[in-house]
Amino acid sequence: MGYCSRLGVSAIFAGVALIAGCGRQDRVPADLAEHNLLVIVIDALRADHLGCYGYARPTSPFLDTIAAEGVVFDRAQSNSSYTNESVSALFSGQFPSANPWGAGWQARPNPEWPTLGERFRDAGYTTGLFSNSPQLNYPGFFRGFDETDCYAAYGHSGLAPRLVDRALRFARDHRDKKTFLYLHFLDPHAPYDPPEEYYQRFARYPVAKDKRLRLFEDVRPNLPALVADGFGPGDPRFEDLIDRYDAEIAFVDAHLKKLFDGLRAAGVLEKTLVVVTADHGEEFLEHGFVEHAWQLYWESLHVPLIVWAPRVFAPARVPDRISLVNIAPTLLTFAGIPYDPARFDGAALFRHDGTQWSFQAHARPIIAELLIQTRNLARMVHADERAYMAAPKWMTPAECSEAARRQRELRRALIDGQTAPIDLWGAPAREELYDLTADPAQRRDIFEETAAAPFRTILDEYRDRCPAPALESEKIRAEMGQLPPDLREQLEAIGYTDGAGPAERAPTLDPALEEQLRNLGYF
Repeated sequence: MGYCSRLGVSAIFAGVALIAGCGRQDRVPADLAEHNLLVIVIDALRADHLGCYGYARPTSPFLDTIAAEGVVFDRAQSNSSYTNESVSALFSGQFPSANPWGAGWQARPNPEWPTLGERFRDAGYTTGLFSNSPQLNYPGFFRGFDETDCYAAYGHSGLAPRLVDRALRFARDHRDKKTFLYLHFLDPHAPYDPPEEYYQRFARYPVAKDKRLRLFEDVRPNLPALVADGFGPGDPRFEDLIDRYDAEIAFVDAHLKKLFDGLRAAGVLEKTLVVVTADHGEEFLEHGFVEHAWQLYWESLHVPLIVWAPRVFAPARVPDRISLVNIAPTLLTFAGIPYDPARFDGAALFRHDGTQWSFQAHARPIIAELLIQTRNLARMVHADERAYMAAPKWMTPAECSEAARRQRELRRALIDGQTAPIDLWGAPAREELYDLTADPAQRRDIFEETAAAPFRTILDEYRDRCPAPALESEKIRAEMGQLPPDLREQLEAIGYTDGAGPAERAPTLDPALEEQLRNLGYF
């Protein structure tokens, strides 16, 4: 790409080009082409709430055992703090703006670029995608998958058992075939509504269910007043949110154990390589706001990444910064599926030297993007142990809270054309710069023009190779004909049409779907 050498990024990796012990010479096959591949994404899971990443609470006893047997990436990050943008990047190996469909509320995999599902299906794998996230319940994400199921219509918490059962049925049905399976667990995504048994395990200040603060209805739209009233670390109301979030993690962790036990019983676990990660993190007032898909600081981006195949990899920890765009080329490399590395923003994290697999570092800047018109619009570049943010639109936490109250209204105004979209590559309304060695949590902005210049160059070069973004309405129209009639009618009811004015729309949305989407914060 030409811009790494100017920042001296390669120097960062000089001492860790290969992590010793990632491969076991006496046990490693010539390649992984005969293995099943399982990708597990846990929605909104910040890495620092897992024991294997240093968390003190017992949220992840099973994942901790997996981490102890696998390769753990200490500084993995998402390429967005919003699910659609992040998963599209994971599926494609491209940063969000590198995909004309990769940005905004309706971000999707590029229809002109093969997804992981398509690449593995075409290579002879039987493919499956199972999720309980309504954000993935669209044809664009299903491309290339032989079997798909989305349980989003049945609620927003507590669905891990159904997801695990579906995955095990897929594994048993195809135990004699090579499989590629993508599993997406919505928990611990807000509104943090864990099963009561798990809540009671973690509740330091137990609150009756009907008295607990609701993130979307009570906290997010009223945050300035709550903070003025003492809401924050140490306040029981605030700590209860974290207790519920942690309980959701523990709930998923317990069901991941059931998944692994079931795969072992089916006789397929030993020939399965597993990748565990998340689509983004979660905010708890570190930078003045809550939830995710509002900002791009480390708490929103830092995700776990564990590669597990004990018969192939010895335990190891990798300190290098990597991101979700590395997953696609890594999996393709494991499977021996040809691809053009120049077309990817990510690069394979491992190489095989004929004897064993070893980690390989890459001196590439990492770009994260948040490009939702009704929220902040920002890009964050991580390189040379610094983080630079450029935001064409930037709101204070109080303004985010006001926007949260008006999300449905603001989205309708954009769809109707009453509000002009902001140029995603417009001049920054705000710039920030952080020294990640001295300030890994990004609390002290050290921005100054000279230091920011190389990062601006990175973004200029990135912009020059990015295609024009597709319009939100174009993405919707392209998928409308592929959607089930009932879902298409529901989307039309909230204004997802090809230009119809408000008077031409159905007046209401199906109450169950509206409640679900509202609970998940999409209004």
